[in-house]
Amino acid sequence: MAARMRIMDIPKQDEEQNLRCAEDLVRYMGKKFYPEIAQFRPLSGDMFGLLSQISNMVIRLRRELTVEPPKGGF
Repeated sequence: MAARMRIMDIPKQDEEQNLRCAEDLVRYMGKKFYPEIAQFRPLSGDMFGLLSQISNMVIRLRRELTVEPPKGGF
């Protein structure tokens, strides 16, 4: 059975690189999909905050892309 890695076990340089990657993804998604929100900023330095922002953006995108079937059939 493989041991699970805990957040506190991640080497500092990997943690910093992961934060930069998450911040880059949040910035990209914000500019690409939500350009109308000019004041949007990533929660820099907070991995859980960044993951929450990514999750919220994905959920909103999914809702916007969901097409309701016509009522009463086709």
